[in-house]
Amino acid sequence: MSYVVAIGGANLDINAQPNSAVLALDSMTGTISTSFGGVARNIAENLARLHLDCHLLSAVGEDTSGLALLQHTERAGVKVDEVLRVAGTRTGMYVSINDAQGDLSIAVNDMAVLEHLTAAYLREKQALLKQAALIIADTNLSQACLTALFEQAGQIPVFIDTVSVQKASKIRAHLANIHTLKPNRLEAEYLSGMSLDHDAAAPAVASWFLDQGVTNIVLSLGERGLYCADRQAQVWLKPLSVAVCNTSGAGDALMSGLVYGYLSGYSLCQAARFAQGCAALTLGVAQANCPNLSPAAVMQLLSVHDANNSLGLL
Repeated sequence: MSYVVAIGGANLDINAQPNSAVLALDSMTGTISTSFGGVARNIAENLARLHLDCHLLSAVGEDTSGLALLQHTERAGVKVDEVLRVAGTRTGMYVSINDAQGDLSIAVNDMAVLEHLTAAYLREKQALLKQAALIIADTNLSQACLTALFEQAGQIPVFIDTVSVQKASKIRAHLANIHTLKPNRLEAEYLSGMSLDHDAAAPAVASWFLDQGVTNIVLSLGERGLYCADRQAQVWLKPLSVAVCNTSGAGDALMSGLVYGYLSGYSLCQAARFAQGCAALTLGVAQANCPNLSPAAVMQLLSVHDANNSLGLL
């Protein structure tokens, strides 16, 4: 199995977890923690924990946060030699405030350093990209950088994490070049122009993405589960029951599981169920990356939830 290249955000995460309901224009007690995040970086760390060879392409400042981020990511097993270090610029930051249940309430990101990830930078990494088994990118990249990526990728499968509604518009013109897309409800509604307010709408929305040329579409619909579709089948997967500590990073873990499943030869349904296991493990920890994530840990969790082995994963 060859390596994977993850391209996009790498930043310092600051997360606030209040002890009670969030009150506007007021202060409240809670817990504030810092960790290293960024969608592409989180995915890369997860893939390393899933025993996949992964290179990260991103940009950080030549500051204390950037150095610590690279050291942490490298210790996790990710190759970071090609990450751009930009003098005179601060490393990206993401500040989030959860509600009392651990779900995101509001967040602000400062990722101006990623403007240094240009089409020219990607051309410099052409040899690395051409030998990859798979490329994952997030929409923190600029429009020009994403366009260059799709042009360079050729026949290499490209998995895209849409990140947010605001940033999802960057891929609208490139849907036919995307192998696997994992939007949440709001992102899918924005891109398709169709409502997902009830379960019966999911098949039509998924079919819309397939008609645009997406090979695999995985609609991530929170407590409603996943709706997965390719040219062969469409299926609902109910969410795994798990005690939620923090939702930050769960979507990145889900994408990591989809990558692992694809490279392991799983069907889309099997890959999505494995991905749900990755997300469930991540939901149960305070960090954006589960330190105990591994193929064995995911299989063990799934064996508890899928005792009848109906998906043939175990």
